[in-house]
Amino acid sequence: MKVVLALVLIVAPLAYADEATKIAKVESLLSLMNVEHQQKQIMDQMTQMVMSQFKEQMAKEPHTSAAEMAKAEDRQKKLIALIADQTSWIKMKPVFVKAYADTFTESEIDAISAFYRTPAGQAMIEKLPVIVGKVMQAAQAQMADLMPQIEAIIRER
Repeated sequence: MKVVLALVLIVAPLAYADEATKIAKVESLLSLMNVEHQQKQIMDQMTQMVMSQFKEQMAKEPHTSAAEMAKAEDRQKKLIALIADQTSWIKMKPVFVKAYADTFTESEIDAISAFYRTPAGQAMIEKLPVIVGKVMQAAQAQMADLMPQIEAIIRER
């Protein structure tokens, strides 16, 4: 029994040290990938898209007064601000760290970090927000095309 207890006391700190090292490597990787900046860029793109859609929708409402439109736009901005706050980097960083640490082995994290230090990896980091923006625009266009069908299904009740 004493041998088992001694082994646990010896091995437990080593396991914690390994986990702490892995977490540090994940945090370094996220920094290298510039995830905080990318997350902000994506949120900014989404905000622009949502506000654009909102204004287009409001323009289609013929019986809405300017005061009602301003009030609705203010509510929309408050909703976006709430979402931005709840998905801020400070609140999301632990989620990212845990997801990466749970998903990748330490050797995979090392290899991914090595890739992102290459010119191709840096290009990937730099251009990823552009790709995400293009995909979001395409998805938005597809959803706009689907709206008549969605509205028809909703009216079927």
